[in-house]
Formats: sequence, structure tokens, C-alpha cells
Amino acid sequence: MSALTSSETLDGVSAPKFESDARSFFWFAAKGGLLEIVTVGFYRFWLLTGIRRRIWSATSLEGDALEYTGRPLEILIGYLIALAILAPLFLASFLVGLLAETAGFPDDLAWAAAWAAGAASFGFIYLLLQYASYRARRYRVSRTVWRGVRFWMKPAGWRYAFLSVGLMIVVILTLGLAHPWRAAALERFKWRRTFYGDLPARFEATGWAFFKAGVGLWVLATLAVLLPIGLLADAAATRNESLLPFAFLVAALAVPVLFWVWAVFQALEWRWFMNGLRIGGAGFACTLKGWRVVRIYLGYVGVALAISLASSIAGVAIHAAIASPPSPTAKGAGDAVWIASSAASALAYLAVLALIGAAHRTYLVHQFWRAVVDSTSVANAETLRLARRAGQASDAIGEGMLDTGLLDGFDLGAGF
Repeated sequence: MSALTSSETLDGVSAPKFESDARSFFWFAAKGGLLEIVTVGFYRFWLLTGIRRRIWSATSLEGDALEYTGRPLEILIGYLIALAILAPLFLASFLVGLLAETAGFPDDLAWAAAWAAGAASFGFIYLLLQYASYRARRYRVSRTVWRGVRFWMKPAGWRYAFLSVGLMIVVILTLGLAHPWRAAALERFKWRRTFYGDLPARFEATGWAFFKAGVGLWVLATLAVLLPIGLLADAAATRNESLLPFAFLVAALAVPVLFWVWAVFQALEWRWFMNGLRIGGAGFACTLKGWRVVRIYLGYVGVALAISLASSIAGVAIHAAIASPPSPTAKGAGDAVWIASSAASALAYLAVLALIGAAHRTYLVHQFWRAVVDSTSVANAETLRLARRAGQASDAIGEGMLDTGLLDGFDLGAGF
């Protein structure tokens, strides 16, 4: 596939192309991130829309680029509607937990009631997250156009949410071993309801294939977590201080192992996903390698550390310059120095947040998508020309739910 360009087709196999400059994207994301911070998150809707337009328009197949037609105001309106729906629900959940603690029950019963209320609240939030993720995906899909034909999805948010939650319970009970089958079931559910015009999509990869490819990584990750925990627990139980250095060494070595496992797993998951995707008569294949994903993550970590180090050095230099001994006759010099130093520190902190956020979006969105596109090929892409316009655009309430902040900490998959 590496020998193909965007305009070449061999034996009915076409290579998509991603044409976007990472440096330009970084500064675009940095500017947007700074505006997002200054506007207390309000600019986020415009930033997300701008990022999607750049990513979509830079991705092409057979010379024709994707088009993102979503608008910031759609997401903003969806956010406000979602906030109006979610805020009373979360307030009610909080009041139920508060009543359980103050109802005059015995201590053990009050604790059980509070725990049950918390568990029910967590389960409800997770259910809402799954519902919102389906609706958000439906919105993004319906705002994606190629060759003048819209992608779209059928509504099935609550069915998806209950299916996802039920399968997650099975995953927890099996200590993660059932994850491949859950992933396959959810992908089949989503893609059976996805269309390109009047051409139906489908997902053909199996959970068993995913399991066989990833079970070794699961075993390695499990050992990397349990081994240092076991050593530290044994050292604490036996009060064997001589075992602590070895236990800490194993724990330190487990961190890069888990980092490598996660990166390789993401490459494996993308290969499995793309190889199972079909749209009409077109099929996708992916050869994304784990080492390329590792390089992307290392690049992000390196840039983030460099930004932090540079900002620390600059902060010390600015503080030293501002805090130079004032003239003995200067009145209020101490207060002026403190105000100037605080202002400089605040501005530097905001700039660092914006730059690290831009690095995150550049490496883990822009460059990651480049790696996926570069390693993907499409068979029988010419059959997509048969698509006729169909379907309708979806609302942005799901996007709004994910942007309210009420579901923060529960989104297990970063998207764009």
C-alpha cells in the first residue's frame, strides 16, 4: 500500500490520503485552546468545529475530500438543551443521596443507603454517557459528506445505551476478557444503522479474532499491574524492608510496559476495526503498526515535557527580572512587583495549558489520524459512486451532553 498515492488504484484497491501540515495545525489548536481558556470554555464549540473541518477536508479518497458541515451554534444549542435536561436529574440524584444519609437510619444502614444511592447515580451517569455517545456519533456522521452524498444513522440511542451497559457488566465480571466481544457487538450495532446515502454499512470483524490478537497484551498488562502490587503488599505484610527497593523497581518498570501495551493495543484495535468495516461494496484494510503509535505517544510526551521545561525556565527568568531590588526611595514597589509577578505567572500558566492542549490535539488526533489513513486501503471504492442521496441530519443534543461537563471523567474514549 505504501507504493500507492491518492490517485492510484491497483486491482480495485485505492489508497486514501491525508494532506495537512502538523505545524499549522498545532498553532491553530494553540490559538483555539487559549481562546477556550479565556472564554471559560465557551469557544470550545468553535474550536471543535474548526478541528473537524480541518481533519475532514484533509482526508481524501480518489481525489475527493470529506466535508464536515456541522456548525458551532448547533453544538452550542445542543449543549444548552442537554444542560437543561441533565441539571435537574443530577440535582435529584444528589438529593436522594443526601436524604439517604440524613434520614435517621442506623449508621450501617445509612452507609449502605448512601452507597446504594452512589452506585445508582454512577450507573445512571454511565447509561447517559452511552446514550450521549451514540447521539453524538449520529450527529458527526450526519455532518459528514463525500462527493455530495451525506452519511447518516438511524436513531437507536437508548437501545445502544442498555446494550453497552449490559455488556460492560459482563466485561467487569470477566476481568476484561469479554471486551473483544463487547466491542464487536457494539460496532455491529452502530454500523448496521449507518448509511452512505442509500448504501448500507456493516461490520464483519469478530470478537474472537480481536481476542486472539490481543490476549497476549491482556496477560502482559495484568502481570504489569498485579506483580508490583503483590510485591509491595508482601513487603508491607511481612515488614520486609529489604524487599521494597525491588518492589519499587518492578513498579517503575511496569509503567513503560503499560505505556507500550496501550499503544500497541490501540494499533491492534484500529487494524481489527478497519479490516471489518464495509460500506456498500467497498471494504477497508489497515496495516497500522504498534511502533508508529508508540512514536506518536512519545512525541506528545516529549513535546509536553519540553513545553513545561521551557515555561519553567522562562518563568524563573521573568520572576528574577521583575523581582530585582527596587530603589529604596520607590514607594509601593513591593506591591507592584507582587502584582506584576502574579500576572506574569498567570499568563504563563494559561499559555502552557494552551500549548500542551495543542500538542495533545496535534499528536493524538492529527498525527494519529494521519497514521491510520497512511496505513489504510479501500477495495472496490468505485462502488461508492452508486450511492444516492438519502437520510437526514441529526441534532446535536448528544454532543451537548458530552460537553456539559456533567459527564466529565466518564468518557472512556477520546474523539474529535
